[in-house]
Amino acid sequence: MSLVVNFLQSYFEEIEILFSHQKYQQAYDIYLALYQQYPNNIELLNSFGKFLIKVERHEESLHLFKISLEIDPSQANTYCDAGVALCHLKRFQEAVHYYEKALSLNQDIAEAYSNLGATYYHLEDFEQAYKCCLKAVRIDPLNPQYLSNLSNSLNTLSRFEESLVYIDRCLEEKTDFSGAYLNRGIALYGLFRYEEAIESFERCIWLDPLNIRAMISCAASHVALLQIDIAIQYLDQALQIDPKHAEANFSKAWALLINGELEKGFKLYESRFSMYHGRDCLRNYSQNRLLDQDIKDKIVFVYTEQGLGDCIQYCRYIPMLKKLGAKVIFQVPNSLVSIMKTLSSAVDILCIDVEPEKFDYHIPAASLPYFFKTNINTIPSIPYLHPEKEKVNHFQTKIQGCKKKKIGFVFAGSRKYFKDPRSIDVTDFTPLFRLPADFYCLQKELTSLEELLLSDHENVHIHTNDLHNFSDTAALIACMDFVITVDTATAHLCG
Repeated sequence: MSLVVNFLQSYFEEIEILFSHQKYQQAYDIYLALYQQYPNNIELLNSFGKFLIKVERHEESLHLFKISLEIDPSQANTYCDAGVALCHLKRFQEAVHYYEKALSLNQDIAEAYSNLGATYYHLEDFEQAYKCCLKAVRIDPLNPQYLSNLSNSLNTLSRFEESLVYIDRCLEEKTDFSGAYLNRGIALYGLFRYEEAIESFERCIWLDPLNIRAMISCAASHVALLQIDIAIQYLDQALQIDPKHAEANFSKAWALLINGELEKGFKLYESRFSMYHGRDCLRNYSQNRLLDQDIKDKIVFVYTEQGLGDCIQYCRYIPMLKKLGAKVIFQVPNSLVSIMKTLSSAVDILCIDVEPEKFDYHIPAASLPYFFKTNINTIPSIPYLHPEKEKVNHFQTKIQGCKKKKIGFVFAGSRKYFKDPRSIDVTDFTPLFRLPADFYCLQKELTSLEELLLSDHENVHIHTNDLHNFSDTAALIACMDFVITVDTATAHLCG
């Protein structure tokens, strides 16, 4: 057996030299010849499998690892290698099984924990990703890759201060680690330290000139500083590398829209359907998607794909479809059904869980500005939603004793989002209550603590029990002199 090992080792050294000179086919041919001669040699199977991962032949590598594990199922490291191959094949749930098997055999494999964390990241289980990455760092606390992975997992949890601690430790160990500078920039961006974030992103790009992720992130930081022209330069740099990069196109769309270049921006905004989280938004119907067809006497089905605020702002285009001669069916979230019925009596409003029986064309609501080739001068701005008179009268009766200015307010966005960056703590809002005015909480959801803090102020009025849907909210808004809100749905509802 030792003769076989020595024989194989001499070939492994030759293969390593060939690989370093990028002579991949010659290296593969040697491996294949050896495999045909020694099909059950575990060392050869594992070495060949790792080589195949490097040359991106992942199905073949997985096949070899499985043969090796059938011969000797006690190989923790081989389970780990098989997990790597499965991740490359985007078979993440299977990869989890292989990494967990590796760790059941040997709990001290830092690489397995780190790779398992990366796999949970792809499965969007960010808490588990963090726990696994932390275990990897505890086993090998100076490994730059493990420290960087831990920083990345903390960024996904919006724990940016902690992320900085680990990423700075990482950069002490490896000062030229481009990925670490990317993670550092993301953490700084999350802390609103945009100038410092830009420095880290630029350092990443200097080390890795093809890093599109860093260019997009750097552009986002410049957008946050309202340096739109510079942001667009970074996005154009990214698009020179990959003109079809969905996120770069999407980010450029946002930059153009902020810059007032609406027609170009809305055209690029269609790239959202190529992004990972946007692929499911464009529904797959047998009918054609509405692009530029004549819709006179046709039935157009419009559906929402995004948040409540977006649905409210884009619904202004529904009457314009009617003017082109179309019959319109508009599907909206349940909480918006009542208010959307004020758009037009000639528009059919459907709940989100009801599909139309028939239609000729379909289009997402957020694509309507592109369909109408909207520019800065053609934004539909006339009032398009109206509160119900009965509900307005109801609220006017309730607040008729208040003689001061009436100010409605919303301090938090949707509770379903993890740490919505728009939201502020209610205690940061309370200094406003010293003003000689009456304040009306337009928020439907309050925690018990928030309700207690607001109740301490005599000039603050809570209406959570009166706000069942957005039609109620619109009616209360109609009774206000001013509205202060961090939430876009409320802002759009104000008209």
